[in-house]
Amino acid sequence: MDVMYYLVVVLAFLSTALMIEGVFTLWRAHHGPVAKRIARRLLVATDSGTGQAGPLLKQRRMSDIPALDLFLQEAPFMATLDRLLRQAGSSLVVLQFFGLVLACMAAGAILGALVSLPVELILLVAAAAGCGPGIWIARMRSERLVKIDQQLPDVLDLMSRALRAGHSFTSALQMAATEGPDPTAQEFRIAFEEISFGIATQDAMLHLAARVPSNDLRYMVVAVIAQRETGGNLAELLSNTATLIRNRHKLLGSVRVLATEGKLSAWILVLLPFVLAALMQMINPEFMKTLWTDPAGIKVTVSALMAMVIGVFWMWRIVKIRV
Repeated sequence: MDVMYYLVVVLAFLSTALMIEGVFTLWRAHHGPVAKRIARRLLVATDSGTGQAGPLLKQRRMSDIPALDLFLQEAPFMATLDRLLRQAGSSLVVLQFFGLVLACMAAGAILGALVSLPVELILLVAAAAGCGPGIWIARMRSERLVKIDQQLPDVLDLMSRALRAGHSFTSALQMAATEGPDPTAQEFRIAFEEISFGIATQDAMLHLAARVPSNDLRYMVVAVIAQRETGGNLAELLSNTATLIRNRHKLLGSVRVLATEGKLSAWILVLLPFVLAALMQMINPEFMKTLWTDPAGIKVTVSALMAMVIGVFWMWRIVKIRV
């Protein structure tokens, strides 16, 4: 019972730390210095625009059942979840996502019952399994955004060459949508279709920046809108933006290489106690048995695990450098 109590304490601490990190990341994405600077530039750029046009694409349904779809449309946070699913490039709708979560939780509970785990552990296993779809969607979203950031300089170079060849911006956008790599081409295709159906170019670019939470793409949108307001050589502007993004990615790669040493140290410090404990268990089981049978040993073990969790979280924050 004491082991279960301390295990719950450790998991509660880890969950709280991750929740705080998620809230901080969400706040930084919408209220951080970079987000405020981009929002300020976009607001200045849209002062002379209508700002009233909405996307022409049909609103995606959250359920095939009309009544349930209407309920989900009005429910809080459902629009945010639907936007995350779209940013991940997933074909799932909100109701299907919740069904997948419930299925994973049921599978975890059944698996825990089959191996005769205590009720508390079955609930923990079910909760952990229910987090699987959310982690999967978050990983898909992160990978898709990374692809867009990596593909964007080449797409901007393609548009720049098209403009130098005499094409209009709309034609260059169409070339990027048809000849560029996915998923970047997919987002540019939506922007081109909006312009083709009558949405102002400025508003279509703003919709593009709103759909894709990428700072590099938003820099490009700000540059395009500023050029349309003030004039200038758009081809050269896109080329310079592509060069700037490449240099930023190069700097980010260098930072990640330098941070690899810290990550390797974290992995070694985390895995070493467990490896040594396994070796000592094989050599002298009676010596290690004290750690989970004696009350003092249980306290020492739980304290060590909590210290390791704090250390891992701290080192993770140190090596996570934003460029």
